[in-house]
Amino acid sequence: MLKVSRGAPVVGAALLLAAAWSALASVATPGPMPSSTPDNQFSAERAMAHIRAVATAPRPTGSPGAEAARDYLAQTLTGLGVSPTSHVADVCRPGPAEPACGRVQNLSATIPGRDARGTVVLVAHYDSVPGGPGASDNGLGVATALEIARALLAGPPPANDVRLIFTDGEEAGLLGAAAALDTGLLPDPASTAIVNLESRGQSGPVVMFESGDDNLAMARALHSNAAVATSLAELVYRILPHETDFSVFRAAGYTGLNVAPVTGSARYDTARDDLSAVDPATLQDMGDSVLPAVRRLARTDLPAVLGAGPSTYFPVFDRLVVLPTTAAYGLGLLVAALVASAVVVAARRGQLRASRVALAAAGLIGVPPAAGLAGAAGWWTAIHLRPDLVGFVLGDPYTPLLAYTGFAVAAAAIALAVTSLVRRAARGPEVLAAGLVLATLVGAAALIAAPGAAYLFLLPAGAGTAALAVGHRGGVHPRWLAGAAAAAVTLATWLPPTLLLFPTTGLSLVAVPMAALGLLVAAVAVLLDPRAGPGLPPVGQADGGEAPQRPAARRLRVAAVALLAVSGLAVGVGDAVTDPSDDRHPRQVSLIYSWDADAGIATWLSPYPAPNTFVDRYVGGRPTAPDRSLPLLYSPTYRSGPARVVPVVEPWTTVAADRTAGTTRTVTFRVGSTDAAANRIGVYVDGEVRAARVAGRPLAGGVNRWSDAGWRWGFTVVGAPVEGTEVQLDVPANTPVRVRLLAQSAQLPAAALDAPMPDDVIGAIGPAVQTLAAVTRQW
Repeated sequence: MLKVSRGAPVVGAALLLAAAWSALASVATPGPMPSSTPDNQFSAERAMAHIRAVATAPRPTGSPGAEAARDYLAQTLTGLGVSPTSHVADVCRPGPAEPACGRVQNLSATIPGRDARGTVVLVAHYDSVPGGPGASDNGLGVATALEIARALLAGPPPANDVRLIFTDGEEAGLLGAAAALDTGLLPDPASTAIVNLESRGQSGPVVMFESGDDNLAMARALHSNAAVATSLAELVYRILPHETDFSVFRAAGYTGLNVAPVTGSARYDTARDDLSAVDPATLQDMGDSVLPAVRRLARTDLPAVLGAGPSTYFPVFDRLVVLPTTAAYGLGLLVAALVASAVVVAARRGQLRASRVALAAAGLIGVPPAAGLAGAAGWWTAIHLRPDLVGFVLGDPYTPLLAYTGFAVAAAAIALAVTSLVRRAARGPEVLAAGLVLATLVGAAALIAAPGAAYLFLLPAGAGTAALAVGHRGGVHPRWLAGAAAAAVTLATWLPPTLLLFPTTGLSLVAVPMAALGLLVAAVAVLLDPRAGPGLPPVGQADGGEAPQRPAARRLRVAAVALLAVSGLAVGVGDAVTDPSDDRHPRQVSLIYSWDADAGIATWLSPYPAPNTFVDRYVGGRPTAPDRSLPLLYSPTYRSGPARVVPVVEPWTTVAADRTAGTTRTVTFRVGSTDAAANRIGVYVDGEVRAARVAGRPLAGGVNRWSDAGWRWGFTVVGAPVEGTEVQLDVPANTPVRVRLLAQSAQLPAAALDAPMPDDVIGAIGPAVQTLAAVTRQW
């Protein structure tokens, strides 16, 4: 029987606690600094005043709210001593469903450098979604940019130019970013570093989640700063269906830092994204993260470093470890050699049987799928017990911490159960060898497919080789301490990104962080198994896995682990289902007032099957397929009900020219709406379109949107001016042009409601509460 000396548990526990503390410290937020903070430092209290000024009302592109915010920005920049410039541009850009076109108005200002060899560009979009005031998205970014500009101007001039760009139309399809490229607001990519300030949450730490391809210099700019950063985040971000202004810049060859908080998404892009929802500590964290990075980049010879190549980076305590990707490849070779050597040595000692190592590997591979499937089952149960959870972005309700905890406990219990089964089938050294080989193989594959994620597997594998190779020396069990040290490395490596995965993916994808956490717990359990050391008798002297246990003890342990897993899932599901629903935590619903001007029919629609007292007053019955004459309806089924006919904002169109040249007919017309409340106008054509121009910007013809009932070409006009937006369509000669126009307003007509929407209900992200007015024209 193996014995561990009394000092070993203390030392090992200290290592594990230090690693856990490191992980938790890396995702902590600082206290907000008061307005009395020195002028050259960032103050959340000062920055909060800017959010208070811009987040008074929705400010979608072309709206009075956007104009008011732009005026405030211009006045504030002028007061700081820099001259703002407005840039108006018409732009079109492809979208996930259909192209978007609009007239945007960006704002820029430059803090000149004393010896500029490059430009640091600080970007924040100032528009919001039509249905909310956007205090976090993106008042948070706007306020941070203004406070950083003030702090920079309070100190000595930077060496490089620092340019501030406040973009318009981000929420409408990244139109402002595209316009910034078109109008030459960005200098040469070879001498330009972009810092994009975004928000996808209202609390928690700020995450640097994207940096571009040649990102070594950018990651080093964050070396000692507060932002949570890991090269794994870039992989996760690419998988998730999100884009920011930085997506446009990166595609154009720029590199930089894309930062945002991701925690607290329940109010994200809703009417409750107001000042009360923004955590001042998160605002301070964004400033503490970005201001030092901007200063560092502003004194860097950017042309000399921006092409330094890609990097791998991850947090350790409050520092960011940054390695060139070439070093990561070298690390992979070193770890492979160490693991191979340790396995060979253990095999020569007679500690390994190839068949049992393979069996252990097969069992360990099952940990992430088992934990992930449990998470998927938990989410499936939650939405069946409380269907309105689908209204929350990523499924996260207002207070998801207990739900996260329950699912985390379930993942840990499942991992312990699987590793326990593996231990019964194989000896300790065999399980450890299997884990090391698996980690090395996955790390090698990651170096090929996603180099930024390889460190997650290579560092624990490299550290774990000592646990397999070291022997008994001295009074403290070296094997157990080596295992504890390797477990500490694993904790420090895996815990920060795993903690962030929960709010990043949300409860709807809780299977992902549960799979990662299960892998972490299994790795730590294997590394801390004292049976894995080389002091065991050779194979043949003792031929089993774990030491024999009494059946009753084994059954008790199995029951305890099973109870822990079930209890964790029950807590996770139960907390999500019972999340508070009141005036401060309103349920998120969808209700659409649809007006078909051609037929003279008004209809209520809701894509959500969840019952709700307010929504159910207007829709009922079984969900059915929607009327495909409304191309903006993308959900497969809707509940519906008759609606009162009342005046609503409608689209209009006038034909300006109609000519035919050869085999092509060109129809020129203008589209607009009867009121600016309809911020978006869909234009759809039922027939062949060869080419088009919107406000002079070209759009390709053919098929650019999915539809099973015609209308397979179209686009959305955002923020159309009072005089309307000019559209030119090239179609086959002697062919009628049939156009369907949809005006979209982010509110319901009050006259159609029996009573105002109650305070305990809000529209979900979308906007899910809106008015659609449709009219068809044919020429």
